[in-house]
Amino acid sequence: IPPERSAIRYQMDKDPPETQITLETDEVSQPGNLAIAWKGADPWKDTPDEELQFSWRLDEEDWTAFSKETQKTLLALPSGNHRFEVKARDRDFNEDPTPASVTFTVIPPVWQQAWFIGLMIILFSAIGFQTVRVIRRDRKLQTTNEALSNANKDLFQVNTDLQNANTQIKEQTERKSTFLSQMSHEIRTPITAIKGYIDNMLDGIGGNLN
Repeated sequence: IPPERSAIRYQMDKDPPETQITLETDEVSQPGNLAIAWKGADPWKDTPDEELQFSWRLDEEDWTAFSKETQKTLLALPSGNHRFEVKARDRDFNEDPTPASVTFTVIPPVWQQAWFIGLMIILFSAIGFQTVRVIRRDRKLQTTNEALSNANKDLFQVNTDLQNANTQIKEQTERKSTFLSQMSHEIRTPITAIKGYIDNMLDGIGGNLN
């Protein structure tokens, strides 16, 4: 074949490219935003790095369409463990059979973390325990107050009964004193008369003897 008519026949490469994650992290704080970057390489450099295409997926979901994108920012990821995978493809459509992957954990908010939940449990348990103690103490105080109130009522009734008894005794004493005074007066009058008569008799007898 003359040189001017010669042609070069392209031989397709069957060796897949390799994929590598270049930016990763093990733990992601709230609000769960993560930036991941990657790159690929063709073993024989048949496909320039800038012409490689990539597809990625998160947590075993569907793979995205291939593009030349080499980084991704994932926003507002839920708390827990996650797995990110990415694979390269060259211009011969050879895909990396062993995608690069990274596993990371999104730390839950403080109020969802075990230590905070444990602290809240302890706090609310202490509050509940103190509340029960206060309720029991109030019930005991109420019972004691009711008992004291009943005792005061009983004492008041006893005092009232004693006052009534003292009044009755005083009245009886006054009546007895009045009765005895009247009896003394009634007895003294005739006795005085008798005594006077006797004295006169004795005086007469004594005069006669003289």
